[in-house]
Amino acid sequence: MKTRYMTVTVIAVSAFALGVACLAQSASKPASGSPVMVSLTPVAGDLASKYPMSVTEALGKRRSQRSFAERALTAEELSLLCWAGQGITDPKTGKRAAPSARAVYPLVLYAISDKGLHEYVPADHALKEAATGDMKQKLAEVARQGSMRQAPVVFLIAMDMDKAGSRLGNTAEKSSYLEAGHVAQNILLEATSMGLAGVPATGFDPAKVHEAMGLPANQEVIYLVPVGQPK
Repeated sequence: MKTRYMTVTVIAVSAFALGVACLAQSASKPASGSPVMVSLTPVAGDLASKYPMSVTEALGKRRSQRSFAERALTAEELSLLCWAGQGITDPKTGKRAAPSARAVYPLVLYAISDKGLHEYVPADHALKEAATGDMKQKLAEVARQGSMRQAPVVFLIAMDMDKAGSRLGNTAEKSSYLEAGHVAQNILLEATSMGLAGVPATGFDPAKVHEAMGLPANQEVIYLVPVGQPK
């Protein structure tokens, strides 16, 4: 593996309509030329305690899953998965659910579906439209793994070369790879607590996935994590 600065971008592939009309209803109307913003269900109150499985139990039950049922994720499930990966857990400091070296947070979360590619915006707990069209099909064509086609959600983890390189220097690659692991494990444990499952995948060509998704030049793909209802 070449040592170079990268961007951790997490891409979630879901049937983005999610079978949940409330996501579309919560989309804010952008100014001309601005991307559409879709608010996610707040992780608080009843939702925060809806799935009471302990961390110990989730660790014991977590298993890699590559076959998924044909069920879209609910708005609540998508919200919790995004939050587990990159959500802000301390509004005063901006610290997130996954630890980051020097609190640099060179990670970005995208949601990819047959409706488009959406970036997770931690500060707003919302999804921002980055591309339209059947991005899930594009991912499946280059990733060439059955789990990518079946899962309603696939998280892709990459690293921002500019942000990581300027703040972390020669430790940028190592720190970002470690952070990608933290994010993936958070997502997998959150999925387990909801009766879902997933698998972290690396058997793909990062450059082809990057091109298919139309990611910025300063980002490089590290991980794909399909998540859904186990078959």
